[in-house]
Amino acid sequence: CCSQWEAVSVFDDVMLCKGDQIFVRQAFVAPGTSPFGTRVAPQTKGTVEQITHDGSAIVSFRGGIGTFRVVVPTALQHNLEVENCPSSPRGWSDDGSSADVWEPRAYFVARKRCFRCLGVVLMMLGATLFVVLMVVQRAPDCGELYMGCRDSRRCCNPSHTCYEKNEQWAACLPSCRPGIHFDEEPRWQSPWSCEILAGPALERRMELEGPENRSSSPVVRVA
Repeated sequence: CCSQWEAVSVFDDVMLCKGDQIFVRQAFVAPGTSPFGTRVAPQTKGTVEQITHDGSAIVSFRGGIGTFRVVVPTALQHNLEVENCPSSPRGWSDDGSSADVWEPRAYFVARKRCFRCLGVVLMMLGATLFVVLMVVQRAPDCGELYMGCRDSRRCCNPSHTCYEKNEQWAACLPSCRPGIHFDEEPRWQSPWSCEILAGPALERRMELEGPENRSSSPVVRVA
């Protein structure tokens, strides 16, 4: 297509992309291997070969002495202009008036970097939201077999009873024998009090005791 040149700006929505055709509108000195850098003359044309992680562009310029590669930092990219098709990807004609025909494909191609960055941002936000939901998800309101129930005082299986081991731990068990449970890992072996905090065993004990002998505390010690 015919060349329509636009100045490169980090504040514009048209930024350098790999494969862009570059035109130097103002001479500049780019950092190079020599102490004096590499001077790029006006009217020099080139092609963007690569965009680095910091936004710098590796450009292959075509000069009078042949082709040479230059790294153009973002601070110097305002000296460049990018070739654009006059098919009005922005939805405007060459004279500045509104274009009669808007071409969606050209519009999205001209802004492919913006959409790519937006996609990455949305993916990161989605991943962050997923992690947050996993971390702050509500704790179960009942205890599974051999799992803690001291706070909920409720077992998921109605046939299990919440037995207390000590002031720090209680678990849902089918039954409990006071003392050390040798089926536990050695580092966790300590005496169980087997006080009943909740479950069918507590309900049966309270039924046997009768209303007049029930304690105000819902904790029953197993003999």
